[in-house]
Amino acid sequence: MSSDNSHDEFLTGARKLLGKRPIMAGEDPADYGLLMKLVSRDVRPQDLREWLLVKDIVDSEWEVLRLRGLKVTMLHAMVPRAVRAQMFRHGASFPELVQPLRAHIVDILAGDPAAREKFEELLKVHGLTLDVTIAAAFEQTIVAQSHTDRMAAAAYDRRNKAYAELERIRGGKLKLDEELGGLEEIALDEVAEGAPPTAPDGGRGPEGPEFPTISDARAPAGRRLP
Repeated sequence: MSSDNSHDEFLTGARKLLGKRPIMAGEDPADYGLLMKLVSRDVRPQDLREWLLVKDIVDSEWEVLRLRGLKVTMLHAMVPRAVRAQMFRHGASFPELVQPLRAHIVDILAGDPAAREKFEELLKVHGLTLDVTIAAAFEQTIVAQSHTDRMAAAAYDRRNKAYAELERIRGGKLKLDEELGGLEEIALDEVAEGAPPTAPDGGRGPEGPEFPTISDARAPAGRRLP
């Protein structure tokens, strides 16, 4: 198999592995692609090992973003149940409010300026406020919120470890480059310090004593020759 074919197979395999996106329903693949592009431009991976670490960084960061969004989403999803609990607590009956409540929440999240006012008016009819309702919903999701925080912390830790491993690898490469550069300089110095030709008659040639004798010459490593 030619080297060109091996290189093509390598690129194909790398793209296949890196192209797998951990996208859930409701998530936009374009957002994941944007995150990958931003991290890649910031890190500028140089080889496959660094690319795999970039993938770990992006996937961990994506998980953190997802979990943050889920914390808010689970709170909103619990609002109808929280309203029912508050109404029962005040001795009121629970009419068919689930659909209207959810519709108002969706409109509020979509940025409809009138949706919040309608939502608050609906709650006010039953002696409730938006602040009390959200607080009640948070109370009912507090265990799930706590679990989500721990999952987010674990994702943060994975991301930070990937960054640390990337820095460790690059630090090793830099050290190796410095060592190789030092060896090249030593080799050049040894060539430059090679012994010049000696003159006969104890170093006194036609130009006089400026011709060095063998004992004045130095070996390539800087040692005096006998």
